[in-house]
Amino acid sequence: KQINRSLSALGNVISALTDAKGRQHIPYRDSKLTRLLQESLGGNANTIMIAAIGPADYNYDETISTLKYAHRAKSIENAVTKNEDMRERMIKDLQSQIEQLKAQLEAGGGGNGMSNAEQDTLREELHKMQDQQKSSWEEKERLSKLLEEERSQNVNAVIGNMMQSIKDKKVAHMKNIKRLVQRKAEVTQKQKLLKEKNA
Repeated sequence: KQINRSLSALGNVISALTDAKGRQHIPYRDSKLTRLLQESLGGNANTIMIAAIGPADYNYDETISTLKYAHRAKSIENAVTKNEDMRERMIKDLQSQIEQLKAQLEAGGGGNGMSNAEQDTLREELHKMQDQQKSSWEEKERLSKLLEEERSQNVNAVIGNMMQSIKDKKVAHMKNIKRLVQRKAEVTQKQKLLKEKNA
């Protein structure tokens, strides 16, 4: 019963993903199966789905149903995006543009008709690109240092809190020991007085 319900929910999700009117709401939360397959069906992943069918004539209805199911799943189209840091992407773009400008400068120096003014303009653009790349690396390094300092501060704060907690527990433990020692001395004194009184 639970399997049929999960498969029904999976069919609803596939239908919603292939809806031509647009994805208003995808019911991933209707079952655990669709929740687990959320990234595989409508996320940023390549997914293979195998449809098992039988050649026997008495399996005709199930075969048709399975093929329709597989056809709907095959019709799902996702907008795949590359998992990439924006700063890394910007640095790569700058490096590519710098290489292109260098190639243009070298070609211009070879005498292909590029004027000195155009070469100067390319050199200025090249220097600007290199400065931007340098500033991007410096910004990334600065952010890395800030993150490391923040982590270090957090670690130090946690260690400090732990040490303070241990110290407080130790002080409380020592006070309990001192109180027990005093209590023991009082009991011993009372026992001694009782013995002297009975003697």
